[in-house]
Amino acid sequence: MSNLEIKAPGGFVPQMGMSFSDANGLAQSVTAITPLPVAIVSGACAPLADVSVVDAAGVYWLVRDDGAQLSYVNWGTGNTGQPTAPVAPIGKLTGQQMVQTQYTALQGGTGFAAGDLLSHVLMLNIATTPPTVVTNVWANITQGSVLASTPSSASLAEIAPSVTVANFPATQNVAGTVAVAAPTTTALAGTASSSGVYGPYHPVSGRSVILSLAGSWSGSVQVLRSTDAGGTRLPVTIGGGVWGLFTGNCCEGVWDESEAGAELYLSIQLTDGTVTYRMAQ
Repeated sequence: MSNLEIKAPGGFVPQMGMSFSDANGLAQSVTAITPLPVAIVSGACAPLADVSVVDAAGVYWLVRDDGAQLSYVNWGTGNTGQPTAPVAPIGKLTGQQMVQTQYTALQGGTGFAAGDLLSHVLMLNIATTPPTVVTNVWANITQGSVLASTPSSASLAEIAPSVTVANFPATQNVAGTVAVAAPTTTALAGTASSSGVYGPYHPVSGRSVILSLAGSWSGSVQVLRSTDAGGTRLPVTIGGGVWGLFTGNCCEGVWDESEAGAELYLSIQLTDGTVTYRMAQ
């Protein structure tokens, strides 16, 4: 099995060291000439392929591994082919961010059958504020094809990522009395059927901000923060990475504010449908 050269994004600083070995336990040298092979793990509700790259011509490809050889699916056409070398992981090298959500088809539809694994891929330009949608693709991973239209949400069941937490006590004991002040700000709530920036929301310090999104829609919702009354609105991040960015319905904590006077906004970029939003504490 041959591999195209995969280059690391420019300016990347490794945060930890790793060593690799093959199935027989022998040390494996990983260089630009002999890259680490892409291993795809399959199983119940697991992606058949989950590695996306961009080639020298700027074309986006999905890397697939059937255990015998690598194949490449063109995100734009859904056809297999050969990328123009060299290829690189999608990310900081292109100034774009890929957001991928996977679903199991509950019933058949145009371009898919019941039980097929579908993937909704959004390519976002994170060099702009707020981020903008560059590519919006629905792909049938099971059949290796790109859907011609957006499937109905009633036909899909989202595959939630599995998270295991270990070594965490089942019971937490807190001594004393804890007083929590009631929120004194009005919730930011409404319905959007077109793209725009909505807000502001004035969070209370010391309380988690909860964002809920509902409805049948496609696109992205990004939490923005401002400290100058909306003059400058920046996407929130965590550890230098994208945070508070959603491409599907949710109900979860998105931010804890500690600075008086800070404001939060929602950048809603829709490609289809209507989203109902509510940000409150």
